[in-house]
Amino acid sequence: MRYPQTPPLRVLCLVLVGLYALGSQCGIAAIPVTPGAASTPGFIAYDTQQDWYSIAFETGIVYTIAIDNGSIRDTEATLFAPDGVTVLTNLTTVDTDTRRLLFTWSPAAAPVTALLRVRGFAEFTTGTYSLAVNWDYRPAPDSDQDGVPDWVETDTGNWVSYVNTGSDPHAPDSDGDFWNDWAETRRGTDPNNPLSYPFATRQDFDGDGKADIAVYWPQAGQWYILQSAQNTTRIVDWGWSDTQPVAADFDGDGITDIAVYWPQGGNWYIQYSGGGNTIMNWGWQAARPAPADYDGDHMADIAVFYDVDGSWYIRLSHTQSVAVYQWGWGGTTTVPADFDADGRADPTIFWPENGTWYIRQSESQSLRTVQWGWSASIAVPADYDGDHIADIAVYWPTVGNWYILRSSDQQITEINWGWNAAIPVPNDYDGDGQDDIAVFDPATGAWYIRQSSTGQVLVRNWGWPDTLPIGAFY
Repeated sequence: MRYPQTPPLRVLCLVLVGLYALGSQCGIAAIPVTPGAASTPGFIAYDTQQDWYSIAFETGIVYTIAIDNGSIRDTEATLFAPDGVTVLTNLTTVDTDTRRLLFTWSPAAAPVTALLRVRGFAEFTTGTYSLAVNWDYRPAPDSDQDGVPDWVETDTGNWVSYVNTGSDPHAPDSDGDFWNDWAETRRGTDPNNPLSYPFATRQDFDGDGKADIAVYWPQAGQWYILQSAQNTTRIVDWGWSDTQPVAADFDGDGITDIAVYWPQGGNWYIQYSGGGNTIMNWGWQAARPAPADYDGDHMADIAVFYDVDGSWYIRLSHTQSVAVYQWGWGGTTTVPADFDADGRADPTIFWPENGTWYIRQSESQSLRTVQWGWSASIAVPADYDGDHIADIAVYWPTVGNWYILRSSDQQITEINWGWNAAIPVPNDYDGDGQDDIAVFDPATGAWYIRQSSTGQVLVRNWGWPDTLPIGAFY
C-alpha cells in the first residue's frame, strides 16, 4: 500500500524552556520518548497514515519545539487541536543558521494532546548532522535536488514534493512551477519559464495532452481505454459492480489515474499511473464523490458532497488538511471547476429547479450566482473557448442543444449536438486546449465528438449498453 503523505524519516527535537526547563530530548519519529518530569512531553507517537505526531502537553509550561530540517527545503509545521482540524499555531521562526523551525506554545487551559504535522524530510544528502546527540545518516543521493532522495522517488512511484513533481529522480523542476522538466518538454511548454506550463487534461490516461475515450464496465469492474497517443487499447481490472469510476490525476504527474469509489464503505481505490496504488477511506454510503484540484497543486483532491445538509468534505493534497464547506442542499448537482482562473477548482452546485449556478470562488471566497439553465437541462461546465477558465454551460437533452456562456467574452454559443438519450461527454479530445462538444450513445456505445480544432466530426464505437462513459455529466 502506498501512502503519499508518509515521510521516509524525520527527526523531531522538543526543547523545553520556562520555569521548569530541564533540558531536551530528541528521537526518531515513531520511537516514543520516555516520560520524565512534569515538564517533559508525555509521549511522541507517529501516525503514518494521518502523518502527524501526537504529543501530550502540560499546562503552565511554555514549550519551544525545534524541528531540524537539515538541507531540505520547503519544510512546514502546524500544531493542531485533538480534532485534527483546528490550528493552534503555525511555524513562527526559521533559524537560518541552525536550519531549525521553531514554535513557542503553551496550553491555555487543561492539559491537551495536540497533533503536530511536519511537512518536509530529514533525510540528509551528505555527511552527518548533530542534535543533542549525534545521529549518523547514510548518504542519500538527490539527483534533481528537489529535497526528496532518489530512493524515495523510485520506491514510491509518482511522489510529489512541494518542489518537484514526478517519480523520476533525474527530472528536476527547473522553473519551480510544480511541473517537472520531462512533463513540460513532453507537453511542449518551456521547463525554464514558470509562466509556461501545461494545463492538465481530464481523462488523459497516456499523458499526450489529449482526452482518451474510455468506458467502465461495472459488471466486471473493467476499464476499456482507447489511448490516443498510439491508438492502442488498454484494459484494466479495477473495481466491481458496486463501485463508481472517479478517474482523476491524484499524483500530479499529468496523467489521469484509474480510481473507483465504493459508497458502502466510503473507500477510494486509486491505481497510480506511475505504479502503486492506495486505499483511502473518505466518505459514506450517502456521500457523493466530487474529486477536483481544490488547492491548486496539480493533484486532484479526494472529496465528497453530502446533499442532506449540503456539506463538502475535501482532503487537500497539498497540506493533508481537511476543508469543510456548507454549500448546497438536496437535489443540487455538484459541478466543481475553476471559474475564477486561480488554478483551483471552485465548489459549485447547479440547482435544476430554476437553473441557477452557485459558485464559491476560491480566489475571493465570495459567492457568484448565475442563472443559466432550467429543470430539463444538464450542467456541462468545461473550457470551450480555451482561456483556461471553465465556461458555464448546459445541455438540453430534449432537443440536443448546448448553451455555452463563454468566459472569454461573455457571449453565447448555441450548438445542436445530441438527442434525448445521448449522454454529454465534453473534453479536449484533439489536444488543442479547448474542450470539444461530444456525446455518448448508451444504446450503441458510439461516441460523437465535434472537434474544436477542425470542426470535423470524430465517431468512435467504444462501449456497449452496460458501460459507463468516463467524463460524463448526468
